[in-house]
Amino acid sequence: MTNSKLIWWGGVGAIVIVAAVVLWFFFSGGNAEQSTNITGSSFGSGSTVSVTNSESDGDMVNNLPQSGGQVIFKIADGPIAGATLLETTRPTSTVARYMKQENGHVFDLTVDTPGAIPKAVSNTTIPGIVKVLWLERGSALIAQYIDGVTVKTAYLGFPVSTTTATSSTKKPVKIQFLSNNIAELAASPDGRSIVYLVRVGASTDGYTARSDGSGSKRLFSFPLSQTLISWPSTNTLLLQTKSGAGVPGGVFSVNAQTGAITPLVYAEGLTATANSSFSKVLYQTVRAGSPLRLTYARDIKTSKDAGLSFDPFPERCVWSASATTTAICAIPLQYVPPNFLDLWHKGGTAVFDSLVSFDLLSGKSEILASPGGGDGGVTSNVAEMALSPSERYLSFITRGDRALWGVRLIQN
Repeated sequence: MTNSKLIWWGGVGAIVIVAAVVLWFFFSGGNAEQSTNITGSSFGSGSTVSVTNSESDGDMVNNLPQSGGQVIFKIADGPIAGATLLETTRPTSTVARYMKQENGHVFDLTVDTPGAIPKAVSNTTIPGIVKVLWLERGSALIAQYIDGVTVKTAYLGFPVSTTTATSSTKKPVKIQFLSNNIAELAASPDGRSIVYLVRVGASTDGYTARSDGSGSKRLFSFPLSQTLISWPSTNTLLLQTKSGAGVPGGVFSVNAQTGAITPLVYAEGLTATANSSFSKVLYQTVRAGSPLRLTYARDIKTSKDAGLSFDPFPERCVWSASATTTAICAIPLQYVPPNFLDLWHKGGTAVFDSLVSFDLLSGKSEILASPGGGDGGVTSNVAEMALSPSERYLSFITRGDRALWGVRLIQN
């Protein structure tokens, strides 16, 4: 371990959380364990089955027609487990693909064709979905659901229609059941690989695999169990401790090939997100007893922080892929207390949000849409967001009823 790392960690003092990390860095030499192939009942070793789809679903909810002039429009009634936006070239259109929470059925709806109706993609039944991770440009997903006290995980690869001169057929859905009780998971930017976390006592092991869970290998080990993972950039993962107002935490980068872990930020009440080039990390801190939330942009090359005049919640933002220093965030329209995120995660508070874009380089911000106002829609507490590949559209799922809405970011 280098002297600079010892100095960096030494400033943390006697805090138990960081002490554990210091010991781990000392005995490991500052680097994560090199990747090791996993055998036996590892992630992705479950059985593979095929399920044939039908073109309709008996309990399919009719989509509400779009109003041509509105920026915000409804895509589907809730509860929706997860959604993504796809783009097709024949014809050129944007499609919302979404999974229903109660049964796991998947539908497509063309969002730039007024009056379009949903088309069934999969009628594979998986009740009680709690998390959806979209893969391979929306052509596959991983769904997590609760079976008793066990968290189950399954990969679904969707069929592609095959057309010949005499017939048109659809291949069945590929389903791969994965290991139980995966704590956290994320997809690579191209959706062809995944990273997932397994809690081992008070520690965490991180694994990478192909999108269907095959070829898994251990990438790193970390001495804390309450951690979150994301994969914002092709070669770099973002690992962070779970946040709480006034609770010490850390943010780290992880090399996606070697598993080497580098500390980036240490602070109280810490939440963070990184852009697609991993040149900027947007993070927020909430100190114990402080009436303020402090938000910064860290430049990865210089390790310098720039204080921000606006106050977004990093975990409620999505990054532009084309303008890599621009984030779109759901921002409450009213005052919220410093411990808002703690209350929000517990379901103890509801807010009405606007969608605001922020450019970290210029410092400029712009209100893109306000649900329930002149842009259309209804007042909304935004839970999840997704951008279309061309960034002409944004989708969001509302907290509570989990209805799916669309936003036209670029008007025709």
